[in-house]
Amino acid sequence: MLTRRFSWPFSFRRCLMASAAGAAFILSAGAEEVTTTGQQALLIADRLVTEGHYDEAEQILRTLATGDGTLFDMRPVDRLAAKIALKRGNEDRALDLLEGLVAFDPADHATRMDLIQVLMKTGHDRRAARHLRHLENSDIPAPLAALVRKEQAVIEQRRTVRFSVNAAAAPSTNINSATSSETFDFLGFIPLPLDDEARAQSGIGVNWGVGGSFSPILTRRLRGHMAVRGSMMDYTHSNFDQAGAGAEIGLRLGGLNPRGLRGSAILSANRRFFGGDPYADSVGLTLTAERLLTERWGMGIQLSAAEVDYDFRPDRNGPVLSAGVQSFYGLTPSLTIMASTSLTREEAEAKTESNTQWAYGLGAYATLPAHVRLGVSPTFYTREYDALSGFYGRLREDETLDIAVRLAKLDWSVAGFSPSLNYRYTDNDSTISLFSYEKQGVDIGFTSSF
Repeated sequence: MLTRRFSWPFSFRRCLMASAAGAAFILSAGAEEVTTTGQQALLIADRLVTEGHYDEAEQILRTLATGDGTLFDMRPVDRLAAKIALKRGNEDRALDLLEGLVAFDPADHATRMDLIQVLMKTGHDRRAARHLRHLENSDIPAPLAALVRKEQAVIEQRRTVRFSVNAAAAPSTNINSATSSETFDFLGFIPLPLDDEARAQSGIGVNWGVGGSFSPILTRRLRGHMAVRGSMMDYTHSNFDQAGAGAEIGLRLGGLNPRGLRGSAILSANRRFFGGDPYADSVGLTLTAERLLTERWGMGIQLSAAEVDYDFRPDRNGPVLSAGVQSFYGLTPSLTIMASTSLTREEAEAKTESNTQWAYGLGAYATLPAHVRLGVSPTFYTREYDALSGFYGRLREDETLDIAVRLAKLDWSVAGFSPSLNYRYTDNDSTISLFSYEKQGVDIGFTSSF
């Protein structure tokens, strides 16, 4: 394939000889022409581009392009033509050539990376992000994977406006988190029956969510943050429908240095609805900080404080304070594990509603063959209330096991929406039987961010 020979006019001989010292030329005194192989011609053209002789290099490429494509690989010709177009400032021409090469050979990761860098240079970050996701989901060497992560961080740093939409079908075995017991103990020793509405019910819900944010760049590492979001869970049992709306404003600290400190200070306001009626509202502040301590190990902390008011339960009104710490470690490039613990204090107006909660969590997140991502995160909670309830006749103490599993196919999308499968199991054991329950739920949905 590389032994095909091409002939050049004598008037072009000096340029070829000056630019390809050491190349093999066969001179014909009678015909006044120079003959060289196609591969040598490409090397000569590349040397000419380096020296800034774009017209002469293009003349060689045009001659090569007229050859038989079955005998000579034309992709290097187009790659060099794209390089010339960039040198001349013709980014559109370079993009056309590089996109054609990637479409012809999707496994040509080097050319795709060249295309990504041109797209980013010309401000086409969304198109570049799609190609980066393709590389991220491909079997690529570690140095290229590191470059992909670096370029993704650059794009993320430059984004100022974000939107997200998700929709899911969510069947649950216990949509109202109710006990399966037929009775509860009044005053701690008098059994009273529970009606069907108060007991566990299965149902299928449809979950909708939308959100948007604006993060103006203030300095090299500091950004503003403004966001709004809304969600709704619509069940066949309308009494259990849920909805929420929220807004945020604050600051975020970041940057391109992966070892640098990252954090945020966010003020938020939220409104919740249950069964079609107002349920509660809250206003709060959340502080976060996260840092990689080594290439594989990092830690983060979170502090939050909120004032919560309930529409029909004023005895539950009061501040909620929380502090948590988490540690994460990359065992391999495709497996990350984490551990976390947190303390939450709910200071309600009624001592029987005030409580202290501890949470202990583990997690494992893996990228499996066939571009499948799996996450498993079990969490164990303990909750102890401050005072004995006269109505129930005993002090309430809860222990809860919550297991979440998430499965996603990274290289699948439908009209820009990525599918995911989520499973959640919750078992709450309480000293007051009315609050003991078990439920399982599945969330099968699609999410799009843009």
